[in-house]
Amino acid sequence: GNMSLEVEALRKDGSKFPIELTISEWRIGDEKFVTSIIRNITERRRAGEELLKLSQTVEQSPNMLFITNTEGIIEYANTMFYEVTGYSSHEILGQSPRIIQSGNTPQALYRELWRTIKSGEIWSGEIEDRCKDGSVFWADITISPIKSKDGVITHYSAIHADISDRKETENKMREAKEQAEVANRSKSDLMAN
Repeated sequence: GNMSLEVEALRKDGSKFPIELTISEWRIGDEKFVTSIIRNITERRRAGEELLKLSQTVEQSPNMLFITNTEGIIEYANTMFYEVTGYSSHEILGQSPRIIQSGNTPQALYRELWRTIKSGEIWSGEIEDRCKDGSVFWADITISPIKSKDGVITHYSAIHADISDRKETENKMREAKEQAEVANRSKSDLMAN
C-alpha cells in the first residue's frame, strides 16, 4: 500500500536526523514496484518546535492577549483573557473588543488608537475595561499591527496587563495626599488665628 511516516535516519558519521519516508506501491501488469521518497525534515521539525514554543508562550502569558482581523473582529484570545473577563470563547470569538469596553473611556481615545494602529504604528495606553459580570478593571494596553512579509497589515495583536491594583494604590495615595494637604491648611489657619 501507500504510506508516509516520520522516522530517524542515520548519517554516515553515525548522527541521527529526522526524515519523512513515503512509500508508494504500484503495478505494471503482474509486476509490483515500490517507490520510496526520503525527505529530510530537520528544518520542518525545528520550525514546528519553534511554533509550539511561541504558541505556549502566548497561551500561558500572565497578560490578556487577543488577536483581531483588520476590522477589529476577535479571532483568538488566550486563556488569561477568558479568566480575567469571565467570557467564554464562543462569546468572544467573532466579536469586537467593544464587548469589554467599560463605557468610561472617552471615545476620542479609541479614535486615536485606531488612527495609530491603522497607520502601522504601535499604540500604548491605559483603559478601563469591563468583565462579563459588569465589574471593571484597569488595563495597560499595547496594540501592535501584524504585517505580512510585504508590509501589509493583516491583523492586530492586543496585550492587556491588569493594573487595577496599581490604580487602586495610586488613588489611595492621591486621597491621602489630599487629606494631608487639607490637614496642613487647617493647621496653618488655626496657627494664623
